[in-house]
Amino acid sequence: MPELSRGERSALRWCDAVLKWGLVSLVAFTPLAFGTVEAWSIALMEWGVASLLLVALARRILAGPGGGQEGWKTGVEWPLGLFLGLVLLQVIPLPHPLVAALAPGSASAHAAGVAPPAGGVATPRDDEAARAALGLGAPPARVPVSLDVEETVRRTGLLLTFAGVFYLAAGWGASKGRARFLLRVIVVVGFLIALFAIVQRLTWNGRIYWLRAAPRETAFGPFVNHNHFAGYVEMILPLAIALAYFLVDRQRHLARPGEDPPPVEWSRPTDAGLMDDRQERAGRWGQWLLALFAAILLLASLVLSGSRGGLLSAVLSSGLLFAALWKRIRPRALAWGVVVALPLTAALLIAWIGVDTLRAQIPEGALEHEASFHARQVIWRQVVDHLPEAGATGFGLGSFETSFAPYTPPGTAARWDKAHNDFLQVVWETGILGGLLIAMGALLFGIRYILPALRSPEHESDLFRIAIAVGLTSLVLHSFVDFNLQIGSNGFLFALLAGLLVALHRSAAERARNPEIGPGPRLIDRSGDRIVPLLPDREQEPAS
Repeated sequence: MPELSRGERSALRWCDAVLKWGLVSLVAFTPLAFGTVEAWSIALMEWGVASLLLVALARRILAGPGGGQEGWKTGVEWPLGLFLGLVLLQVIPLPHPLVAALAPGSASAHAAGVAPPAGGVATPRDDEAARAALGLGAPPARVPVSLDVEETVRRTGLLLTFAGVFYLAAGWGASKGRARFLLRVIVVVGFLIALFAIVQRLTWNGRIYWLRAAPRETAFGPFVNHNHFAGYVEMILPLAIALAYFLVDRQRHLARPGEDPPPVEWSRPTDAGLMDDRQERAGRWGQWLLALFAAILLLASLVLSGSRGGLLSAVLSSGLLFAALWKRIRPRALAWGVVVALPLTAALLIAWIGVDTLRAQIPEGALEHEASFHARQVIWRQVVDHLPEAGATGFGLGSFETSFAPYTPPGTAARWDKAHNDFLQVVWETGILGGLLIAMGALLFGIRYILPALRSPEHESDLFRIAIAVGLTSLVLHSFVDFNLQIGSNGFLFALLAGLLVALHRSAAERARNPEIGPGPRLIDRSGDRIVPLLPDREQEPAS
């Protein structure tokens, strides 16, 4: 690789700074903008991600050959590309017989000019009679698979945005320092969101931020729905726990007597010279207490949100987290201490706040405004019964409200805009092919990144790999009873964490190829946020 000029190096540093603080801004913006569920907030998020992708592309061009090409390859490109191709097919007008073969229910709705009847797909004679009565004339020769093309295009843009976030994190965050920095930012933002949610609930006046009237009585924190708040927080909770263990584990890797201590990461270069060993150790224990307090507050806010699905998912994923960390945590008393102290302290905090006080702030009948578990079961059964009508390509991505309306069972809500199960809904909207592609992509990602992360860790960075894998698993479990992956902030964070898991996996693979990279004294390259080991008995290698 040819040596870069001074101007090119400066441009690369500027690109890195824009990517770094752009991602930080989006991490903070997406939950604060009411969970990014409104058109203006989704547009700003999409604009921000698209801008960062252009900066990342410019950086890659400036870096030249070998300048981060691996960052764009994750192993899930082909199922993602095929799924996007399927969605594109849904908005292209196709001959009516072809649409009838691919998606019978969609073809019937187009032929009748109205939505299909509650009993199923109409017969050709019924279609002709309905069109004659309404004066609609002959059905069009070419129709799209999607019953709501505009909504399908919007959902495709959102999907591309999440894919962009995933690749940004996987590529730019490949340096261990960058990934850890973003993970700390995520924990800090989650802690502040949880703190704000509790304070707002204690002083609830029916308005989010005490200013804007909540469209639903089940709002919690900056989120319109408490289930969405729970989905957001449950992804961050394992990160806070892992951060606390990480800070304790760092104590075991301090330099031996007579050696210079390793530099404190994410600190200014002069910090190490200003602190002696005792001050540095005290600072690390202070950070550990802050991380543990963040985990306690996140857990308390999750309980206080009242989301049963979120709490159950968090409990199951926490068991998975401690099972995966068990062989790594030393001493054992610390492991058991956190297992017992975390829920106990959260319970004490809730008791100190006062459950009765919180109940008094919740409007009477608020929980009746959301779908009960029984109603969701009825909807899921109805979706499963009519899945054959979705065919190979479905009714169109994002068209659930339009396409499911004729099938709404009596005794439930008049219209359902979501299936309250992300996986059933995606099969309904994209058919058997879409469901198979999603399952294949998830399987490839799980085998390549989730399972290796959950194995017995050998390095301090693996604590974060485990935490990310558990956080992603928690939201996947929650999505079986809700639609968190369709919420802007939650989908953004899910994609960001998935990308950071890929980045940390690459760091682990690099350590496996270069066993000399491990705990010990290190140099910190501030221009690229890379940590370079000081290799013994050989000339020091320059930071790349």
